[in-house]
Order: sequence, then structure tokens, then C-alpha cells
Amino acid sequence: MSVKHNIKTTDLLIIDEVSMVSAKTFNKVEVLCRKIRDDTKYFGGIQVILSGDFYQLPPVPNKIIGDSGNHCFKLPWFNDCFPHKVQLNIIHRQSETALIQCINALEKGELSNENVAFLNSLDRPLPNEDTAVHLYARNYDVDIFNYNKIQQLQGELKTYKANDVGSDFYLRKFLAPKNLGLKVGCRVMLVRNLSDTLVNGLCGTVNQLNSDSVDVKFIISNKLSTVTLKPVVFTTYDPADKVFLAKRTQIPLKLAYAITVHKAQGMSLKRVVVNCEYCFQPGQIGVAVGRAEQVDGLRVRNFKKSMCRKHPSHVLDFYNNFTLGILKDDLSCCRHVIGNKGEKKDDSDSDDEDDNDDDDDSNDNTCTYAKIDDNFNSDSDFSDSEIEKLELLDCFIEKNVLTKDQSSSQAKAAIDSVFNE
Repeated sequence: MSVKHNIKTTDLLIIDEVSMVSAKTFNKVEVLCRKIRDDTKYFGGIQVILSGDFYQLPPVPNKIIGDSGNHCFKLPWFNDCFPHKVQLNIIHRQSETALIQCINALEKGELSNENVAFLNSLDRPLPNEDTAVHLYARNYDVDIFNYNKIQQLQGELKTYKANDVGSDFYLRKFLAPKNLGLKVGCRVMLVRNLSDTLVNGLCGTVNQLNSDSVDVKFIISNKLSTVTLKPVVFTTYDPADKVFLAKRTQIPLKLAYAITVHKAQGMSLKRVVVNCEYCFQPGQIGVAVGRAEQVDGLRVRNFKKSMCRKHPSHVLDFYNNFTLGILKDDLSCCRHVIGNKGEKKDDSDSDDEDDNDDDDDSNDNTCTYAKIDDNFNSDSDFSDSEIEKLELLDCFIEKNVLTKDQSSSQAKAAIDSVFNE
């Protein structure tokens, strides 16, 4: 299915872990949906449900694309688009009161002496700690731990070398490693969405190492399945200069004895060791500790109270102004049309024209969020030709990289030809 087809036929879009979605990214998704569907309602009329906790990890800034990492709710049109907010109070992952209270305190940055004592008591070895997932703040520590673990594993090490093009500065930022060293039986994680079931973050065990592919056992829909993974293309794109800064062709896996706290958000882990060193982001330790299902399977190392930091005041303000909103039977409260000059119009007024705008074409594409700052320029970010190119690349990669039996060098050459065009 093409990108445009998916967007045009989507009725409901669910965005999970929304705290990690930046305002810039969120804004672009809204614009893209509205433009492709040719519908003036927010997200082109798609019903959108957001799920997440803004007391958890904030968005990661990205200087390459000029993304300062603002929360999506800071967009001035956010409350118009999402008038109904529901706070869920039933916790399903944990049942132990002390653990739940500590996680909540960590996420809000408001630790009591009892919370600190509880966390310090968790620095002890776990039963079967070799099977635990270790969480770190930095990729560097993750890589060191994973390297040491695979060296301890019996068997022959096979290394898959990436095919790289571009600057080392950007190549180092790819999740897929330059040199992927694997052994049969090692624990791995997908670092790319390949299908509805083979998703970024899915963990499995290597079953067989082939010359240009890897067979991995995953638990999918509660069933053990073996999947053959071949190299795919990872890219970094500069939207300002409209050029690709780096490309890497590699099997989309990395070792998963240890992972970063960011990668772990949303996971449930039976045994987890939280390494608190270099955890200084608001909510970071709370997210890490919150991966544990019970105290008996949780170890917390190197914790200091000073590592627990409060979120910016706008996060607290968001929850202080938390309201369900008036829900109308016909859902007209949820249907707003984007007006000119930053105005919002109800759906019932969408056919009305403003005579004062007839001679001012320069404002035709100005939306409610266009002037918040330079990060939030809107419709001009996507020309029709760029949307067509997005669809072309999506179809091309799906057909020529993921589904055909071709080597990484052939795939890269084919992709390069499209990029150059």
C-alpha cells in the first residue's frame, strides 16, 4: 500500500507514547494528512486518538531538521483539535503500592524520603539476573554491555558490515550498527518497522546466520515465528537543502541484552536492571523503573535523589487545565475546519467565504499554528511534487528492498538512482 493510499483510506489514527512526539513532527503529520486528503478539517478529517503520559520522556531535539523538541500540546491549535481529554487511573502493569507510588513520584520529580529509601533498597542482585534486560541512559553504555555479553556467549561470531554513504557524523546516529556482530542464540531487537507485526523494538533470538541474511525467532501474536531478515536502507534527510546526508544499508537488528531508557518506554519487563548513571532528563528514571512488573524483578543501581528532576512548568499547567470537554452526540465538537489567517471555523461554516480575503492570496495557506516559531512552518513544508516523491519512494523501497531477493549493494544502487532523480 502506498503512503497516499494509506492516508486517504484511514478512518482512525492512534498515536501512542505521544509525549515523545515533538510539536514539529506532530504538526507535519497534521499538514500531510490534510493536504493528501484534500480536506480542510484537522488531519484531513481523520479521527485521531492520542495515548501517553507527558510526565514521561519528552521529545528528543533534532538539530538536523531544526526540531527543538517542544511538546506537541504547545501547538496553539492542539486544544481545538483535541477538546476531550481523559485521564486513566487504573494501573495494569504493576500491583504493588510502594512501587506504583515511587514511579508516580519519579515521573513528577517529587520524591519523598520514603521513596528514596525504597529505591536504595532495590540495589541488590536479582535471581536469574543473566536473563534481565539492562537499561541505560546512553547508547555508549548499551553498546559496551552488549559487546561484553556476546563475547561470553558460546559459538562463532559472524559480523555483517553495513554499506555506508555519507558523513560519519550522521552515520553514527543510525540505530542499525556499522558492524553487526551476532551469534546463534543471541538476543536481538528490530530497529525498523517492516510490517504491522514486525515493528521497531520487537525482541527475539537469532536462530540462524546466513551469508546475507539472519533468521530470527520472534513471538508474534503469542506464536513463535521464524523470520528471515535482509538488509534495508536507513537514510538521514536534510529538508532545508533537500539532500540526503547519509545512507546505510544494513540488517535492521541490534543486540538487546541492554537497551536505552528511551527505547524501553512502553515495554513491560519481567526482570530489569536500571542503571541510573547519566539519567538527568525529567521523567527518565520513572520511565525506567516503570518497565518492571514487580519489585522482585527490579534492580535499581547508582541512584541519587539529585537525578530526579521536575518537568517544565508547562507540563504541570497542561494537567492542571485537564478537562473532558463537552461531548456532543453528533461529534460536531470534534470537527473543525482550518481557516485563513489563523482562524478556526466550525464544520458548518466551512462553505462560507470571507470577502476580505479575495485579494490577499498570500494568506491562503496560513494555518492556526504557522506563526508559533520557525519550527512550525506549515503547508509550505510539503509541495505536491514532494508528496508524489514520498509515495514513489515508499512504493519503490517496499518492492525493491523489502520483498525482492537482492543484495545490499544492489538495493543501495537502486535506491541511489531514485534519490538522484
